[in-house]
Amino acid sequence: MKRLHLDDVVESSDTEALQQKVRELSAQLEEAEKRERDFRRLEASLLMGQVQTVEVIVGAIEAKDEYTRGHSRRVAELSDMIGAILKFDSSRLWKLHIAATLHDVGKIGVYNTSLRKESRLDDREYLQLKEHPEIGERILRNVDQFFDIAQVVRWHHERYDGKGYPDGLRGDEIPIESAIMCVADAFDAITTKRTYNKPRTVEQAIEEIMEHSGTQFNPRVVDALRQALLPNKLNSIQFEDSDFGYDFEIPDASI
Repeated sequence: MKRLHLDDVVESSDTEALQQKVRELSAQLEEAEKRERDFRRLEASLLMGQVQTVEVIVGAIEAKDEYTRGHSRRVAELSDMIGAILKFDSSRLWKLHIAATLHDVGKIGVYNTSLRKESRLDDREYLQLKEHPEIGERILRNVDQFFDIAQVVRWHHERYDGKGYPDGLRGDEIPIESAIMCVADAFDAITTKRTYNKPRTVEQAIEEIMEHSGTQFNPRVVDALRQALLPNKLNSIQFEDSDFGYDFEIPDASI
């Protein structure tokens, strides 16, 4: 029987065509990898631009209202923790972080006398301060990179029972991101020194917020806050001998 050689199966021209195809595919793959690298660099550049823009805006807010110094950062950090407990993906967490950082941006449009008053606000001043979520939305929706979070900021003072402002939304009508910021904002207000009240402990703040779960606050968010800030303590965990290996006995703690 005659043995077949490669040359008998594949003509020289076919081999050259195959090699050319391989070279073309390799070049296309290289170009695709380059485009992906360029896209990642652009994405990183846009992200840094977004961060710098946020820092400038927050600086403007803090310059106008001494109380807000550090408040936006704390609300954003606690919102991040709650979002993580609620299993937000990274993209959604980032948007939540930016929205929470900018939740008080509308205070730029509020009179300094209302922001810096050391006693409780009168009715007129309170009504004027209540406009800051709407002002914040108007500011953010005119910036392309913040358009998606504008309404989230607008609704961060809505209440679960529908008695909030500015639109009187209730229950699940309120975006979960807005509900998270509402809880984080309240927690920071309770635990931060104000001219009209002393700061309370984490435990006291959580207890107060839990008392208003289902009325002022979304119960899911309140539960996530509790999980984020009150993890199980070692002394609250009970073990039995059967939880361990064969013939294991838990030592007597009194020995």
